[in-house]
Amino acid sequence: MNNLLSKIKNLKNDPWTLGNSVLYKLCKDYPHHKTDNEIAAKIWLIGRAYAASIERRKGKDEIINDDFYLGVVIPQIKQSGIDKWIQSCKSKGTKDTYLSVHKKITDLFERISGSKKRSLASKYLHFHLPNMFFMYDSRSSKGIGLLFKELNIGMMIREINNNLSDKSYASFYNKCLKAQDEIHIKYNVSLGCRQLDTLLINLANENLRK
Repeated sequence: MNNLLSKIKNLKNDPWTLGNSVLYKLCKDYPHHKTDNEIAAKIWLIGRAYAASIERRKGKDEIINDDFYLGVVIPQIKQSGIDKWIQSCKSKGTKDTYLSVHKKITDLFERISGSKKRSLASKYLHFHLPNMFFMYDSRSSKGIGLLFKELNIGMMIREINNNLSDKSYASFYNKCLKAQDEIHIKYNVSLGCRQLDTLLINLANENLRK
């Protein structure tokens, strides 16, 4: 059996499925950002589970993490338009909308933390909208390059140069869409965002072990 196809078929054995299901259910049961409890639970648990905590911030202020959440993170998220942004993804359903919303949340998290949080933004959005957002971080970014090599396709993807999307995430997003298409063409397998993320992480981990 083709080595890549074998890896794709093995995705059903992902040991993190149960843990991720807790985060999916959390965001499904509490999809909004109106109360302190729902905001704190989601931003805290998703950030900690995926090593992208919002409290990892620039500067050495003396605000302890609990006070940072209560005095900065929760109020700024609550006062933002995040619920409208997420709803626009559901109602419009276009790639441009997804990328624009990702940038808005990346910018929001940067205002809160003082550092780029495109990874946290992608993961936060994924658990609210699992069929629309790919999760981005250094390993998945490495993994998409390795996957393109496995698929024997070039890395040239049309760059998006505008102020409505985060350039790094937009490039990664387009590569993920291309990879999904190629896998479907070559193997007649349709991978969702979660499955593709697992494949990318597995490829990156395998490369690190070598």
